[in-house]
Amino acid sequence: MKLGVCALGVGLAVALATAPVLAQTREDSWKRCNGDTPDAVIAGCGAVIQAGGRGNADLAKAHYNRAIAWREKGQADREIEDYGEAIRLNPSYTDAYFNRGIALSGKGEHARALRDYSVVIRLTPADADAWTSRCWAAAIVGELEAALKDCQESLRLRPGDAHTIEGRGVVHLKAGRLDAAIGDFDAVLQQQPRSSSALYGRGIARQRKGDAAGAAADIARAKSIMPGIADVYVKYGVR
Repeated sequence: MKLGVCALGVGLAVALATAPVLAQTREDSWKRCNGDTPDAVIAGCGAVIQAGGRGNADLAKAHYNRAIAWREKGQADREIEDYGEAIRLNPSYTDAYFNRGIALSGKGEHARALRDYSVVIRLTPADADAWTSRCWAAAIVGELEAALKDCQESLRLRPGDAHTIEGRGVVHLKAGRLDAAIGDFDAVLQQQPRSSSALYGRGIARQRKGDAAGAAADIARAKSIMPGIADVYVKYGVR
């Protein structure tokens, strides 16, 4: 019996001595998980996730931070996977939904991105970025009237935003409302004279209206700023 008590005492002493070390290790991992460099964040968040022992909110944050780090390293599939885990742990994590939508759009999966933006809008209806992002995604997949409504709502929340006005210009261009498209691209160019996207969009609209000289000038200038701008518009569904 005495031997058992002695062994128990030794075990308890070891556990008590080890606890601060484990706590410090976990704290160090969490600091790296909230760090600045992608590799440190990935390692730190991975250690936090593997160790467990935190609430769902903290584990969701660890997955989210690691997703951002994967984005910085160009690892879109891993990024999307971690956003998914963050959302599973915290179903109201709007930043995770929004950024997963951005990542999905970057892969051309606009229909899936639309669903994520819709969740953000349902949870935070005053988020102008979510309305703009859904406008762009809807425009690309051809849901033009829905896209127009989204851009209009975003501009109501944040008047004059160039990226949203440009998105509305793309909607008008795809819908054949050429004068409205030109007006939106003009408005963008007043704010951002070197916007290759607005120049190219206006050039296509002018081309479709029969203004060959104006179209050629806009398209040439757009390509001089961004040589691959035509390929970008092909992804929008505009040739």
